[in-house]
Amino acid sequence: MKPISNFLVKTRAKTLRFAYYWYLGQRKLHVFDAEPPNPVETNFRHELNFFDKEEINEGLLNPQKIGYAILIHERYEYLVDCLETLFSSNYEDLDVTFFLIDDESTDSRIKALLQKYSEREDTEVYFCEKTQSSSGAVTNRALRIMSEFKKFDIYGFGDPDCLYHPEWLVETIALQNWLRDNYKDHKIGMISPYNSVSKDFHNWIDTHSFTNGKFVTKRQMGWPSVIVTPDYLKAVGLMHENSMDENIYTRRLRELDYVNICLFESHIEHIGQQSILNNFRDVAVARADYSWCLRKDGWGPNIYKYRNPSIVRDLLANKFPIKSNVEVDVIVNLNPKDIEILPTCIESLRKHLAHPILDIYVVSDNSLIVQTLCKSLSVVHVNEYDILQTKFPYEKAGKEEIDREGWLFQQMLKLESNKVGEGQHKFIMDADSVLLKQIAFSENGITFLPIGPYFKEEYMQAYSRIFREDPINLISNVCHSMLINVEHLNFMKNHIEKIHGLPWREAIYANIELTKISSFSEFETYAHFVQRHFPKNYELATFKILDLSQKRLATLDHLEKNFSGEFHALGFQHWI
Repeated sequence: MKPISNFLVKTRAKTLRFAYYWYLGQRKLHVFDAEPPNPVETNFRHELNFFDKEEINEGLLNPQKIGYAILIHERYEYLVDCLETLFSSNYEDLDVTFFLIDDESTDSRIKALLQKYSEREDTEVYFCEKTQSSSGAVTNRALRIMSEFKKFDIYGFGDPDCLYHPEWLVETIALQNWLRDNYKDHKIGMISPYNSVSKDFHNWIDTHSFTNGKFVTKRQMGWPSVIVTPDYLKAVGLMHENSMDENIYTRRLRELDYVNICLFESHIEHIGQQSILNNFRDVAVARADYSWCLRKDGWGPNIYKYRNPSIVRDLLANKFPIKSNVEVDVIVNLNPKDIEILPTCIESLRKHLAHPILDIYVVSDNSLIVQTLCKSLSVVHVNEYDILQTKFPYEKAGKEEIDREGWLFQQMLKLESNKVGEGQHKFIMDADSVLLKQIAFSENGITFLPIGPYFKEEYMQAYSRIFREDPINLISNVCHSMLINVEHLNFMKNHIEKIHGLPWREAIYANIELTKISSFSEFETYAHFVQRHFPKNYELATFKILDLSQKRLATLDHLEKNFSGEFHALGFQHWI
C-alpha cells in the first residue's frame, strides 16, 4: 500500500493543492481539495510542465502505460452500468490505471459505489470539491490528477453515462498505433472509440481504412470517451473553463491543424437521455448524442436495457414483418393540398401493407372533388366533421402567422380513429405518404412502433405536461404512419381525462405550447404512452422514410425502382 502524502500540482495559471488522502476504512480514497480554477490563460498554447517528456515512454513499448478517468457527477443508475462494462472489458496486456473522479455528487449511493471499486488494484478514487460547471474544468482537473499520480504514455477520460464494448480500448489503441505509423495528412488530435451521429455538426472530413476496420477524421468531435498523448497535450494545452470551452478548444485545434479521429463503428455507446451540462449551457441540447453506428456483436448484457436509435437498429436489429394476420381498418387523413398524391398513396397501401384490410377510409372535408376521387378509388369517404363536429378550440391555435388550426385538427381526428370502421386495429397513414415495399406492423402479439427521423423536443415536452411523466425514451416515432390498438387508444384518452378532470381534447389543448409551430404529435404521444403502459405488447423498429418535394411525385413503379432499396416509404412535402 502506497504511503499517504501531500503534493503540489503547478501550472502556469494556478497552483492546485492535493490536501490529503482519506481512507475511511478503504484502501485508497482520495479527497482532491482545490480552489475553483480560473480560466486557462492561453492563445493557442499553454505550457504544461507537469507532462514531463523525459519520463514518458518512447517508441513501441509494450505495454504502454495508460491513465483513464471517468468524470462523475450524479446519475447513479447510468454510472452502475458504466462501471460494470468498463471493468468487465478485455484489456489483454495493456497497463491501465483507472481514475474514478467524483465532482461532489450529492447522491450517497455514488460514494458507496466508488468505495467498492477503490478495492481494485488498478483503480484510484477521488472525491473532489465542485468545479466550475464546464467540460473544461472537470477535464483539466482529471489530467492534473492523472499526471501527478504517474507519468502515462496515454491519457484518457470518459463520461459516466456511457457503456463500453469489451474490446473498446484494445481497438482504440490499435487505431492509435496504426495512425502513428501511417497517417500523415494532419496532426493527430484526440482519438475516440465513439462515432457520433452528429455527422454534419462534427464536420466529418473523410472515412478511411486501417488494419482493423475503418476510422473517421473530423474537425470537431464529441467527448464521451477520448484518449490523447502527452505530446499532444503539451502542444495544444488545457481547456478554457466556461460554457464555450468545447467550441474554443475546437477552434484551437483547427488553428494548429489537428484533426480528431474515431473508430467508424462505435465501441462505446452514450446512453444518457439528456446532457447534465444543459444545466450550465447558454443553449441546451434537446437530446443527448448517440452513435452513428455501433459494433454489431460482442456487447455485454447491460446495453440491452436501453433504447436509442442506434441500439435498436444495430443490436436489437428488429425488422418489420412482411406478413401479419392482424386485420386492420386503413385510415388515410387527407389535407386538400395532398389530393394529387392520394391515388398513389392508396395504390401503395393495397400493394404493400401486408395485413388483411377490412376497408380503406379517407377522412377529409366533404367537397365534391374529394367524394368523386374516393369513389373512383373504391375507398370510403368519411366527412371529418362527422368525427369532430367543430374545430373549436383550435381556431386560434398559435400566433396568427403560424396558425396551426388545421394541423392540430388533423391530429385530433387521428386520435378519434376508434370512431371509423369496426376493426380493433387501425393503420393510420397521412395522404402525402407512399409505401415502397411489403411491410406489416404486428407479429405474434407484438406491435412494431416505427423509429423515425423527426425528433422534436416540443413533442416530448408536451407528453410530459399531458401525462405528468417523462417519455420512456427520447426516440422519435413520427413517420407519418402507425398501427393503433383501439383498446390502448381509448385507455390513453381516459387516462388523460382522469389526470386533468377535463375532456381529453381540452386537456391536450391546455398543455401544449400553441405559440410554437410544432407543439404536439399524435403519433409521438400514443407511441410513448403505450411503450410505458403496455410494454409487453410493443417493440421498436427502424422505419426509413425519405421526404421529397411534391414535384417529384411519379408512378409507384418508378418510385419503387428508385427508392425501395433503401427506404420503406416516401413523404411528399409541399414545403420542400
